[in-house]
Amino acid sequence: MNLLTAKAKFKISSKLLIAFLLVGLLVMFSFGYFFYKVAARVTLKESTLRVEAVVENKIDEIEYLFARIDKRIRMLALSPIIASETLSLAKNKNRNENKNNHLLESYFYSYLEEYDFNNILLISLAGDVLFTLKRESILYTNLKNGKYKESNLARIFTLSSETLQTQLSNYEFYLPGNSYSVFICTPIYVEKKIVGYLAAQIGAEEINKIANNYEGRAESEEIVLATNDKGNIRAVTSLRNNLNAIDENDTVMGKYNEKSQIPIHKALRGESGFGKSIDYRGKEVMASWRYVPSIKWGMVVKMDMEDAYASINELQKQLIVIAIIILLVVIIISKIVSNSFSRPIIKLTQIVSTIAKGDFSKRVEVDSSDEIGVLAGTVNEMASAIEKNHWQKNGQNLLSKLISERNQFENFYLDIIAFFAKYLNANAGTFYIKNFDVTDKTDKADTDNEESNRFTLAATYAINKNSQTIKSFNVGEGLLGQAVSSSDKRILSELPDDYLKLDLSDGTILLKHILIFPIILRDQVLAVFEFGGIKPFNKNHLDFLEVTEESIAYAIDANQRKNNQSNISNISEEKFI
Repeated sequence: MNLLTAKAKFKISSKLLIAFLLVGLLVMFSFGYFFYKVAARVTLKESTLRVEAVVENKIDEIEYLFARIDKRIRMLALSPIIASETLSLAKNKNRNENKNNHLLESYFYSYLEEYDFNNILLISLAGDVLFTLKRESILYTNLKNGKYKESNLARIFTLSSETLQTQLSNYEFYLPGNSYSVFICTPIYVEKKIVGYLAAQIGAEEINKIANNYEGRAESEEIVLATNDKGNIRAVTSLRNNLNAIDENDTVMGKYNEKSQIPIHKALRGESGFGKSIDYRGKEVMASWRYVPSIKWGMVVKMDMEDAYASINELQKQLIVIAIIILLVVIIISKIVSNSFSRPIIKLTQIVSTIAKGDFSKRVEVDSSDEIGVLAGTVNEMASAIEKNHWQKNGQNLLSKLISERNQFENFYLDIIAFFAKYLNANAGTFYIKNFDVTDKTDKADTDNEESNRFTLAATYAINKNSQTIKSFNVGEGLLGQAVSSSDKRILSELPDDYLKLDLSDGTILLKHILIFPIILRDQVLAVFEFGGIKPFNKNHLDFLEVTEESIAYAIDANQRKNNQSNISNISEEKFI
């Protein structure tokens, strides 16, 4: 007999162990796979939002930089010194004197660093370069027919002289300065007459400060700012893979292709977007791209997919470790306490499965104070919280539908009290509304205050019309008046026998449990709910009323305003008659 018992115990223990292993593995792998997929989607979304936020921020910074430069060169062009010297240089044919203009040099050098300029030039109306702070070879050449007539400075001078407005050039190689630059050119006025043009050279240094600020960024995250330079895609700033690359050969990223799906090509076509793509290196990246129309550049912010999924890969390792630990714990526990744990674990599994399917009313019987009992209690708390949340959300949806589907308000209060009474499982209910006096108050000055502090019964639920229910009350009068006065939400029990009754066909039931809830809008009590029940009310009922209070308040306010408008119209008609 003992041998058979031992064999039976061994079989039960083995079966339980196998069941634990199978269920544990199935749940772990299913949850792990699901969680991994969800986490991957969330991570991908976060990476997308991250690069989108960066590209928007960098565009704002760059546009702010050029807006600031535009404002500064306009202000500089208004200087009387510049206007005077431009006229003087245009008249003076002595090149040595013009070249050694210390007044202009001193004046411009004071602005050079402050205004983020690399060089400042003065140009005559005829296109002659009258002055260059850096004394480059372009000095005394003509931008219309000289050897630098194809330069970006010459083109922007021509455009500015044609439009008589401040203009910004493309980012191109500037031979006299032996560097890639952007020029900004603006007219110089004297008494509303243009006497010349002021041009400023802007290098890539300031733009690099914005684009190459990678503090707090992923290792592979890169900001690419480029322009279409005569069919070549040229990086305006140095690339992160080679931060020192700024010369002509290092900044060419390839030929521009109208049909290319590489993000920088899309950006230069004027497109904006985000998503997975292939970058100029041929690597898969998460990228966001934008076209910057004010400067005609394309911007791409991207990171390698390896970095985008780095946190997921780390999470995957942690899940594997956790799964192994859980599996070992399951094996040990199932071997030690298989007989005593079999029944509560099965029940617990069944209840959790039921909750997972959407039935939140089930609870686990807690008949021990050990870990299983604690777990059962925790599951019950979780189920209660989910059930409460689901119950509240469902109630909110039903209430919103009730309010939104109503085109008229005649039975509004009856519908509202009926809805809440049924949803709170109340056996009876009353609904009081604060008086809104819209009649002619010429002869009613003494009663205004009393009327405005009075609440009148608007609707009832399951209460006989012949009952002794209070028809109206003043603020501070009785339980309801005190609740209004203090804006206090109350749950009361063991009230007097004659306080609230429910009349049935076969007798009268005394309602011993009361819930009083003032409806408040803009620190003013608009109405009061009073519910009576055979069973006690609880905090969940109060919480539901709390989350729906604002919707009800606005609906009551709208209803009262509509009724007031109707009353005002009736009063006006009576006076007219």
